[in-house]
Amino acid sequence: MTADHGLDPGSRITVGSGMAQDRGNVTIYCPADTTACEVVVAADGSVGYDPAGGVPAIVPLSPASDSVEDLLRRRLLDSTWPVAVSFGGGIATCEALGCPVADAIHVDRPAAGGARHPSDDHRPDLSGFELLDPRRGIALASKARTVTEGQRSALHRAFGAWMDHGFFLVETFTMQEDAGLGHYKTTWFGDASHSGPLASPGDSATWSGVMSGVEASLSGGPGAFVHGDSAITVSGLAAGTGVSVEVAFTDIVNEDTGAGIGDMVWRGLPLQGREFGTDDVRFNDGEGYFRDGSFGAAADGSLYGRLYGPGHEEVGGLFHRDGIAGAFAGKRDR
Repeated sequence: MTADHGLDPGSRITVGSGMAQDRGNVTIYCPADTTACEVVVAADGSVGYDPAGGVPAIVPLSPASDSVEDLLRRRLLDSTWPVAVSFGGGIATCEALGCPVADAIHVDRPAAGGARHPSDDHRPDLSGFELLDPRRGIALASKARTVTEGQRSALHRAFGAWMDHGFFLVETFTMQEDAGLGHYKTTWFGDASHSGPLASPGDSATWSGVMSGVEASLSGGPGAFVHGDSAITVSGLAAGTGVSVEVAFTDIVNEDTGAGIGDMVWRGLPLQGREFGTDDVRFNDGEGYFRDGSFGAAADGSLYGRLYGPGHEEVGGLFHRDGIAGAFAGKRDR
């Protein structure tokens, strides 16, 4: 729940099953397969819900389509290092030590004493997005337009998701003259300025949200977008030692064909500070991209994620597995 939710302190809001209401500065959604949702606003402005009813999803009011660019730009300006990015398709990369590698996850971190802002080196095209219906409390948008790349033109398709402390973009560029030269790019931006240990009333904590990706190919150009659900669970919090992360993507569907895609699960990822991932993530502290084995998690597929927000309210990152490159985002379950 955003601090500027605009809901009246001391109020109680009922939203029918399968319905939505705009109240204050937010939209309240109640799932169709539950009883009515009862949102309760305390005198101090904190917000909860009556467990006797359905579990509501509450998201900021959807802006007009022409303001999505402004909203994403504000998210970008609020972002801090690190920035995660991956790319691939019909493109060439250098083979020298420390160079970016196609289909790998690269994480840019500030060099010692560095004061660069993520937008200095990562300038995504944030224009032209149209809003989609939010899913699982995550705001979504997409676009498709023709762009010029050098002497060629390409169909640029993009899918984005954002929360209070970060957003991701999954993009494809299909060359009009030769589809085999198409490529893709995935990026995660977030405000990583918060610190502090993860706390939970129990042994575990879970973040639920969405994942999106593109069926990547080194030789044939990028393929269709895929979308699904994400669940990130941190366990072992009560013991304080051996804390591990499980990442699960389920209900994945090919956007073009509607065909289902098998679940993707990573288990036993160590949580280090606010970061987790696999050993094959490449980090750049200003001297090129080098592998960092500090996660100690050799796994099927590459993954990098981070917790965001002063109370670890959100999570986000990138993945690459089973020929699919993409990103994920989630909000902490209460």
